[in-house]
Amino acid sequence: MSETKEQKEARLNARLSQPVAEQAPVTEQKPQVQQRQQPAQELPKHFEKLDGPAQPAPRIVWKAAKEFRHDLVKCQVGTMLKNVSYKKYQPQIEEVAHEHFFHSVDMQGNPNRYTQMVGGHFHEILIDWDRTDPKTGGPLITCGPALHEVERRLKSGRTKKYIEPVQYEVADGMDEEGEEDDDYRATRYIVDRHSHPCTYEGSEMISEAKTLERQQQDKARLAGMIKAQPELADLSKAAKPSPVDTTQNDGSVTEA
Repeated sequence: MSETKEQKEARLNARLSQPVAEQAPVTEQKPQVQQRQQPAQELPKHFEKLDGPAQPAPRIVWKAAKEFRHDLVKCQVGTMLKNVSYKKYQPQIEEVAHEHFFHSVDMQGNPNRYTQMVGGHFHEILIDWDRTDPKTGGPLITCGPALHEVERRLKSGRTKKYIEPVQYEVADGMDEEGEEDDDYRATRYIVDRHSHPCTYEGSEMISEAKTLERQQQDKARLAGMIKAQPELADLSKAAKPSPVDTTQNDGSVTEA
């Protein structure tokens, strides 16, 4: 038997009048990612494991504590050739007595080859510890001829320093045709080949710290001298000469 129109409306109204159950709000949930367990990595073979008893602290070697041997050589009085002329290519040679000292190492312990410079030149020193000097009983010491440092200009325009024997260029004032010419340069030289007898003064173990201490002592001693004699402090403040053309002993002309 089919429902009438009134029965169908009554059934729909009864359904709509029933309470509706509240639903919980829906939240978006992110999928959980499972982290992979990383296997423990073993230390390379050149690393040592630090487990076990405590190890003593490593020893620190201070640079200032580094010691090295220093040999002192004195070059006895010798005679050098000094050009005292102010004329270009016309040297006037005078013999001048002088002496040098040689230190086998510098302040940092680096080996030296040459003496201290005196009169514009120095010498190469060779100490032979395998041979004994019969006169002094010390090592056999050889002193080379006089050397100096010169600056040469290369084809590229740059300059380079060379160590060469001390020599003075001589010109007779005549050009190739026999005419007088003050600028004529001949290929004749006066070479200073002098050397020195050397004596071994002794050796000592030194360090940078000891050297710095000595320098401080020297500065303090100099400060005391200046305090006692104030006129010494004025030497460094002396007036400089006016710039004039000065011809050097080697024949070159520079501006002071």
